[in-house]
Amino acid sequence: MSTTMYHVTYKLSKKVVKINFESPTYHDPIEKAFGISLNDKILQYYDENFGDWVDLSNPEDISPNIKKIQIIPSKGGDNSQSSDCSTVPGTSESEDSFSSDYQTERLVEKWPKRFELPEFPIDVKTAIRSCEADNKPIHPQIRRKIVNVIFCKMAQYTMYPERQNYHEVCRQLIKKYPILRDRFSTNSCFYECEQELETEDEQTIEKHKQFLKSPTQNAAQIQDRLGRTFSYRRKEVLKGMSVENMLSDFPCLKQACWVINEVKLIEHIDVLENMTSNAIYRATKLIRWNKVDEKLKAYIEKKGCEILALPTVFNEDVGCIFSFSKKPNYPYPLLILNEEQLEVQVDGCTIAGLEGDMIMGIATVLSCYWAFNVSFPSAGRKTLSFLAGYVSKLSNVSIPISVLRVINRA
Repeated sequence: MSTTMYHVTYKLSKKVVKINFESPTYHDPIEKAFGISLNDKILQYYDENFGDWVDLSNPEDISPNIKKIQIIPSKGGDNSQSSDCSTVPGTSESEDSFSSDYQTERLVEKWPKRFELPEFPIDVKTAIRSCEADNKPIHPQIRRKIVNVIFCKMAQYTMYPERQNYHEVCRQLIKKYPILRDRFSTNSCFYECEQELETEDEQTIEKHKQFLKSPTQNAAQIQDRLGRTFSYRRKEVLKGMSVENMLSDFPCLKQACWVINEVKLIEHIDVLENMTSNAIYRATKLIRWNKVDEKLKAYIEKKGCEILALPTVFNEDVGCIFSFSKKPNYPYPLLILNEEQLEVQVDGCTIAGLEGDMIMGIATVLSCYWAFNVSFPSAGRKTLSFLAGYVSKLSNVSIPISVLRVINRA
């Protein structure tokens, strides 16, 4: 029998619970152990890579690779405090209002008595260790990643930190990673980090936005301005900024390449590059062609794009990732198929620049969920979880057990 031991916390109670995944109601032992129902609770698992608690969409998302779980009373229940968590695109629709309110509350928190440095991505940690071993300066690209990660953490408390906040953060950073000390300053506490973080305010953000709306700009300039305004965008998106307003402020995001780039800034992962992995092609061997209508079969035969039928592998409607209609009545990201050109639509807005590339189209659909903070629709959650968590290696994605079983068959 496939059983796994879990460390589960509910309020002040901590228990070790054994779960049998061959049972159709494998989450029942948790409910019995604490004498509660999970239907009105928020579940979180501890992500070892990020050192933080992350939401689970529902009890069915509990998987064998998770070791620690905590249960939080849902909004409207008691006032128990939960650990920090981030909004995950894979959360179900019923959680949307809670996730949005919860994020907003986090963003207006007061500066903590002791600021905790965020956990850096693995590539950043590796680069720092390498520089420490060779006594070499940090590469500018790694430095920018460090700045982005730190600023995202600081932005949880304020978009306009005071000088003492910068000094506190920089002192902690230098204490933990002495190699980051500015070599040209005797009293530096990572001067460059402070300088870059401190330069952006309401006026400079507005200038960057106006520049991005001007027609005279090149890719390097767009990349630079998007990087400088990244934390501002994340704050606005998490507060509920609409896709239409976001594209109005940042018109370059109407192009697929910059939507995919947004995920690079968020996750430090190239979704398009990962989308070409063998995992998709192995999965397409399991396509249930008897569930694919003749119109789609003809289109796939003409274009050679079996990935469009991928949802049938997980017993889901293919309409969760694409549509033949030019104006679908669907708020979630969709790849629009027509003879003229490919494009992606999300909440009535169009993302262009796909250049007829089907894989880039699917990558853009997936990227829109992260860039605009859209929750996965329940009708396509398995397919999108597979593409996001297994294929693209995006973090904080709970892959349902049923999807893992399909993957093991491929």
